[in-house]
Amino acid sequence: MAIHFRIATWNLERSGVHRKSRIPRQLNTISRLNADVWILTETHSAVALNGYNSLASQRDPSYHNDGENAVTIWSRWPLRQIETDDPILTVCGDFQPPFGEKRILVYGTIITYGADGVREGLARPWERHRESVRKQTAEWRKLREQYPRHLCCVAGDFNENLDGTRWYGVADAKEGIKHGLAAARMHCVTLANMRVPPFNLKRAAVDHICLSDGLSVSSRLEAWDGTENGVQLSDHNGMLAHLELPDE
Repeated sequence: MAIHFRIATWNLERSGVHRKSRIPRQLNTISRLNADVWILTETHSAVALNGYNSLASQRDPSYHNDGENAVTIWSRWPLRQIETDDPILTVCGDFQPPFGEKRILVYGTIITYGADGVREGLARPWERHRESVRKQTAEWRKLREQYPRHLCCVAGDFNENLDGTRWYGVADAKEGIKHGLAAARMHCVTLANMRVPPFNLKRAAVDHICLSDGLSVSSRLEAWDGTENGVQLSDHNGMLAHLELPDE
């Protein structure tokens, strides 16, 4: 009999710095959705999930204010940290759920945005993004080789929509992500066009959940547009996947 659990990702748009008053509503949304694992991006230590264990990426002192960081993984089960090549934009850990025999590896990420370094004259548009795609996809494959018995999830803010429509991103980087996932024996479950039924959201998805072949979407994908009762809580959609873990 298969076992079901939920994993979600959401970019909180630096709530610890901008419009801190949103944090209680963001926490209400997170609590209501009741995922077992969260990958929160552009987050803050004030966004603390009761009853969860966490791993956080390192703060960038040249960019982040006190308490800020790029990515935090929250899990109902204890996490063991796994080193990543970019400790500021990524964080990785694994855990043993109380069901099944396999450990689950979670890699949380922000793939940097297209204008990173452009205003400062340090990079051309999308240059750093393309490099981030190249490095991170190589790391996904390396981790899959290092932990061949793990079930795996890569999730976070990719700064690319992957639904085949024109929204945000560049075609070669999108192809790089898709090829990188295939090389790591993973697939993206957030490819649906969010701007048509059944979702009908205003924005395409640039935040994604990607899974190894040992995990599958068992029922449905949930998405929300970052608002609550007409109040904008983020400029990103949130994504939640219902997963099915084989009962071994």
